[in-house]
Amino acid sequence: MNKQKLILLGVGGFLLIIILSGSFYWFQWRPTEIKKSCSMIKMHKDAVPEVTADEANKTNLKCNNSAIDALINLRMLCNIKPSPAQPAKDWTVPATDKEYTSCLRQKGL
Repeated sequence: MNKQKLILLGVGGFLLIIILSGSFYWFQWRPTEIKKSCSMIKMHKDAVPEVTADEANKTNLKCNNSAIDALINLRMLCNIKPSPAQPAKDWTVPATDKEYTSCLRQKGL
């Protein structure tokens, strides 16, 4: 009988620890992590390849001689200038109130 009480006490203590740990995770840790992840928005800009002067001139000549240019004014799209290559960029910005609220709702808060 004494052995059964010890086993029952051990199992009960183990279950109590599991329940308390799960409650702490669900009601304390999880909401804090969600709020942290929703407060900043990740932004990304793709890499831009280099445009040499020769490539820009060829593209502009093709654009100016095309039949589409005669029908529709595409001069803004055809005015390509030489530019250096730019690497991809990743950065974070603070979320607006609308983005923050939407993020919280998506993640279940």
